[in-house]
Amino acid sequence: MEVQRTGWVREGDRLVQRLRIKTDATVPDYAIVIWGIPWRPGARAVDVRSTATRHQVAYNRKGERHLVLTFDLKPNAELELSVPVAWAGATMR
Repeated sequence: MEVQRTGWVREGDRLVQRLRIKTDATVPDYAIVIWGIPWRPGARAVDVRSTATRHQVAYNRKGERHLVLTFDLKPNAELELSVPVAWAGATMR
């Protein structure tokens, strides 16, 4: 499996990142973690959006924020995630 990420791109009032997953596998309820999402003090997990079946913001003891994406893995799957553009100046944590 290979995951290609676009990086964060501004689209209107959102920062968007697209993922293209190259695989021959089909796996229901597959999960991946995207490390280092933009985050700033006062940010709310409810402001994160994705095209995954489910997503959850996770963090570690260092305060770094990550995004767990759960979806049905299929060949050439594509996902999109976004956060408010106001987070653009935030530390990529």
